Amino acid sequence: MSFERPSLAALIARFSADIEGRTDGSAFLRRSLEGILSRAVPALTSGLWGYLGWILEQCNPMTAELQWLIPWGAVWGLSPKSATNSTGQVRFAATNGTVVPAGASLTRGDAVRYTVDEDAVASSGGVTLQVTAVEATETGNADPGVRMRLASAPAGLNNETGVVLAPGLSGGAVAETASQFMHRVRHAIATPARGGGDGDYVTWALEVPGVTRAWERPKRMGVGTVAVAVVSDNAPDPIPSNALLADVQTALDLERPADMRAVFVLRPVRWSPSMTIKLDPNTTPVQDAVKAELAALFEREADLETPIVESHLREAVSGAVGEYRHKFTSLDSLDPGVWGLPIFDPSRVVFTDYAEG
Repeated sequence: MSFERPSLAALIARFSADIEGRTDGSAFLRRSLEGILSRAVPALTSGLWGYLGWILEQCNPMTAELQWLIPWGAVWGLSPKSATNSTGQVRFAATNGTVVPAGASLTRGDAVRYTVDEDAVASSGGVTLQVTAVEATETGNADPGVRMRLASAPAGLNNETGVVLAPGLSGGAVAETASQFMHRVRHAIATPARGGGDGDYVTWALEVPGVTRAWERPKRMGVGTVAVAVVSDNAPDPIPSNALLADVQTALDLERPADMRAVFVLRPVRWSPSMTIKLDPNTTPVQDAVKAELAALFEREADLETPIVESHLREAVSGAVGEYRHKFTSLDSLDPGVWGLPIFDPSRVVFTDYAEG
């Protein structure tokens, strides 16, 4: 039998009735001490009930807040992923013997900044610098071939030749959110380690900084193989970079059992359906509200190789603030296909004035 927490009003009524039953009826005169207590004590009691309810939530890993979820995660060997900085190598053409000191600053074309980790001396016509992004975020990751410049180039170094070396700058990620850590803990609880069995590759992929969701497909590439797709929802583009794919590949190769022939780490195929909606009223605020509802729907229901339900699209549009009526006049296929991942793109939504017929 479930327990129902008494409301504040019920506590006040219960306490007042108890006082009245133990006095001659004069206890609740204006400004009486009993009248004051009949409000103050139930308020205190209600607060205690609330605190007990909060404690109960922290005792369950499915409802605990991050501070108390961390010890639960430790039971399964999990801890929140901290923010990390991108690292990698950049090479410049330089005269042999040219020195680039540790701490020197580099910039990418979009003004993302890096620092040199240790002194480097040019040889064989160039100098290779080990660099780290200044900010701990995904924006510091970069694919091989991306151009770099030193803020202050020493004599003998060609500042126009700086390029990121393979496999790129990687490892940068923002700190894991409470909801993302909860997702990992829940996955670990639901899918205990099986030595490379179902669910293990998702668990291992989610431990890599920057990865927020992962899917595994056993035997997709043949007998003795498993294919894993990952995304990075905290990055400006959730489709992972080559550097992040390389990080995940390295992590899974270290974890996979010896009898697993190969592990393939892939990026999902971006699937953003186009749609045309007759909208009434067809105003900018209502259009923005419709786009916000559709974006929330994709965030809730998007799953690899899983179609978005058409009726859910219509329901989302109907739930937009200010919407009176609407009609879809065109809509792409809602099946994302093999490796397809639904990602909402507001630029692919076209609105027209509503008209009957």
